[in-house]
Amino acid sequence: APPRPAPPPPPPPPSALEPEPEPEPEPEPQRQPEARRQGERDEPPWPPTGGGGSKLPLLIIGMLLLLALAAAAAWYLGLFGGAPDATAEAPAEPPPAPVVSVPEPAPQAAAPAQPELKGRARAQAYLRGDPMPAPGDMLTTAVEWEKGGDCEASIIVLNTAAGMDAAASLALAQRYDPATVDSSGCVSTADAETAIYWYERPADQGDLTAQSRLGLLLTERNTSGPLFDRGMQYLRDAAKAGDADAKARLQKLGE
Repeated sequence: APPRPAPPPPPPPPSALEPEPEPEPEPEPQRQPEARRQGERDEPPWPPTGGGGSKLPLLIIGMLLLLALAAAAAWYLGLFGGAPDATAEAPAEPPPAPVVSVPEPAPQAAAPAQPELKGRARAQAYLRGDPMPAPGDMLTTAVEWEKGGDCEASIIVLNTAAGMDAAASLALAQRYDPATVDSSGCVSTADAETAIYWYERPADQGDLTAQSRLGLLLTERNTSGPLFDRGMQYLRDAAKAGDADAKARLQKLGE
């Protein structure tokens, strides 16, 4: 039998260093621009407004802004050792102003003392006070001025108070009453009629001393008539209240 032919040698193995070339992509057919109509203008291309665009650039920009803000905050808080020195920025305090000694002004000469008022001028200045003095204060002032020898001012003030107050009226009546007049006082001469006039207010208000003295003066100066009868009534009121002088006068008059 004839001998078999030898088999063909195997193909050489592909080299690992030489990769097979990739097939080149077929070029896409270029889109021919449509014919522009007559009169139309070229419009500038606008970026797509649809939601199909990539948001990666916006995310990157946002992250960069956040990093910049964080770095600025860390720098301000001193995390990087570069915090601003607040004391260095504060303006330096101005130096204290020099102390200037001011000479004390020379003492002014005291104003000349006004002459003390006396008599009517003193009484008028007192009574025109604002507010006007109370009757009780007037009586006290009149007594003080009387002791000081200013009789004119004392009597004017006492007369004013007697027209408003029973106690002042009684005090003024006693200065004119023949039984109690003080020859060394401001009223040195008795005046029974004036005493009767000033006794009426306190007597009508129930003052025992005024009733007794008024009844005695009226019955001494009148033997009958309305004034005598008024005097008798004052004596009865005083005697009923226990006044011994009034009782003695009534007994003398036959009661």
